[in-house]
Amino acid sequence: MEQSDLAIDREMEVDCDIGQEITIYIETWFDVDKKFGTHTNGDDGSWINMYGKYNPFADTLRIECEIDADDNKPKVR
Repeated sequence: MEQSDLAIDREMEVDCDIGQEITIYIETWFDVDKKFGTHTNGDDGSWINMYGKYNPFADTLRIECEIDADDNKPKVR
């Protein structure tokens, strides 16, 4: 994976509960099916969302991926 494979969205969200986690959306510019073993390329109604969640107090970074679909039903194959 290279730097050109990802783009970080400029909008950030801070959790409302305790304000300790910053969430950003990560655009994926690589073949997510090949990297994660999913099958979204052939289905225009499903995609992968990737998020970075940073806690500056604990100095931790977590990356989360979700498979989403137009019909709101996860499409895991």
